[in-house]
Amino acid sequence: MFKNTAADAMRSSFVAILRSDTKGNKILISAVEVDPRRRGGVPVLRGTRFTVAQTLAELSETSGVAEVADKFDLDPQTIKDMLNGLSLILMERAAVDV
Repeated sequence: MFKNTAADAMRSSFVAILRSDTKGNKILISAVEVDPRRRGGVPVLRGTRFTVAQTLAELSETSGVAEVADKFDLDPQTIKDMLNGLSLILMERAAVDV
């Protein structure tokens, strides 16, 4: 059976992040979920099948959160919470690495 190692690595990383007890994690949990029955366990915006990776790709190609939310019928606050949680996690990890 073919194994998608990139998806497995992303799923494992997100699960580890979601299990950590940080401010960024708490915000991210409110916006993102990982469910093996939804998109094979790839991280998605909570309550949707829209992946975190797709959200980030769309944000890079548009004028921002409002446009992506409108284009794909997503909650703009969920997108903002995902971005805020990810940025806090990156800052928290950078502080640990110093």
